[in-house]
Amino acid sequence: MYNLNLNLNMKLQFLLFSLLFLCACQNNHGASNPYVEKGNAKWKAKDYKGALQEYDQAVEAEPDYALLYLNRAKLKWVLKDNNAAIADYEKAISLDRKFSLAYILLADIKLNSKDTAGALKVYSRMIDAVPDNFNGYLHRAQVEHKINNNKAALQDYNKAIALNEKDGTLYILRGYAKHDLGDKNGACMDFNKAKGLGDNTADDDISLLCR
Repeated sequence: MYNLNLNLNMKLQFLLFSLLFLCACQNNHGASNPYVEKGNAKWKAKDYKGALQEYDQAVEAEPDYALLYLNRAKLKWVLKDNNAAIADYEKAISLDRKFSLAYILLADIKLNSKDTAGALKVYSRMIDAVPDNFNGYLHRAQVEHKINNNKAALQDYNKAIALNEKDGTLYILRGYAKHDLGDKNGACMDFNKAKGLGDNTADDDISLLCR
């Protein structure tokens, strides 16, 4: 009937990750760590094993820098070493408890491994650490919705919207949850709210679900 597309948000996450990755050599840590620049160059050249070797040395030089562990975790994920990637994401979180992107990427690995319960726990940890970041509620809501736990999803969408009231996509997603709970009027109100915020994709939902 409609597409609850988790991949859209994953693409946005990896875009944000790419921006962090490209900026890693431009902050105070990366500027003083020659292995970061070498690792980035090899990464761009798709020499992932070579990049990993450089990041291993970068981490050895700066063992308390959370972003290095996150970047190295992504490399390990590309090289299909999920357990090692998980360990690095956890290390990044231990160094920076409010590192939202580390939680999101850690949960992605668990979702890709069909560990839905594990992913939900990671999002809950993120919410505990950064309760003012709507992304924790959003991602947990999407997973809850995917497994048909629509009441829990609705509660999390409500919290996400309370933190980010101008994002039309949130209203569309909440509208889907309301629709699946039998609240057609509430769903259509949310679709129209999204349209009012400038999200023209809501037109398809209004046409399909609000007749």
